[in-house]
Amino acid sequence: MKRKLMWLYSNDLPKHVNEIMEYFDDTPEMLQFDVMSPREFKGAAFRKHINEFVAVFSSNIKVDIMDMQAHADNHLAFVSSLQHNYGTDPKGKPIEFTIRVTDCFRKVNGKWKIVHQHVSFPIESMETGKADFQSKL
Repeated sequence: MKRKLMWLYSNDLPKHVNEIMEYFDDTPEMLQFDVMSPREFKGAAFRKHINEFVAVFSSNIKVDIMDMQAHADNHLAFVSSLQHNYGTDPKGKPIEFTIRVTDCFRKVNGKWKIVHQHVSFPIESMETGKADFQSKL
């Protein structure tokens, strides 16, 4: 499973978005908590959100997995990772940030599918409440 996720996140997302989406549950139960508004995406809204996210980048978004932990039994798995994202937007402006991601998998018809994803930024401090986009934890 770790190899699958490493491939999922470290390949050129815009070029492989349809293939990558095969790893996500395509039912209304799919739920993502994201850092972007409206912060919660379910079912078909999640797929639409991913396509809109990919459009923010030119064709060279890259993701480096800095840490990954996986725990699984025969039916459920939870994978947490720290991911450094970087690339350029369609106007050539650099984009770079580091996020925390937790993917929750369930076996669906014999295949592991992500049924819940939680994406977050650490904050600089409780006083500011501002996201720390470059945190390496």
